Amino acid sequence: MSPETGNATGLAKFVVAKTIKSWPFLTGVEVDAPADGAAIVALGDSKFDGDGSTAEANHRWPDVLAERLQRDARGRRFGVLNEGLIGNRLLRDSPRGAPGELGDVFGESGLKRLERDALGQPGVETVVVSFGVNDLGFQGTFAPATESVTAADLIAGYRKLIASVHGRGCRRTARLSAARCPSLGRARLDRR
Repeated sequence: MSPETGNATGLAKFVVAKTIKSWPFLTGVEVDAPADGAAIVALGDSKFDGDGSTAEANHRWPDVLAERLQRDARGRRFGVLNEGLIGNRLLRDSPRGAPGELGDVFGESGLKRLERDALGQPGVETVVVSFGVNDLGFQGTFAPATESVTAADLIAGYRKLIASVHGRGCRRTARLSAARCPSLGRARLDRR
């Protein structure tokens, strides 16, 4: 957090009074882009949010993707928008009155967030999603046991998400595997 107030858009470096470990006030950053510029939105859970990633190192999955794209002349036209939210689920909102101290921190479901957080962003060409682990793993722990989810439920949710993305003219939707990998994970490109 900066002790300074006012317009700091022209500053190359911000004065930092205190470091925080979340982004509670940042809802977006708009930048000028080249005419052929486009956005890749990473919409998902903690894999994108960066939970467990080294603090202040920019090693979240979307950061690594952006870095790789910038090393290639063809990739430089892309900006990567990180719309990861720790604990987020594809099918259900954060449980109200959930056990423990977490409350509503997991946010609205990925299906509800899709329009605002991905498709509503300027210049979106590709949406990469990572959901499912929390849908399956939270029931009976962070979410009520009554919120059970089956593979068929997830498949139906993904089909709805893909149809929405393609319906808005985005050419690609990629889904990352649910397994945690030391590399970037295995992406499956769905060209339907």
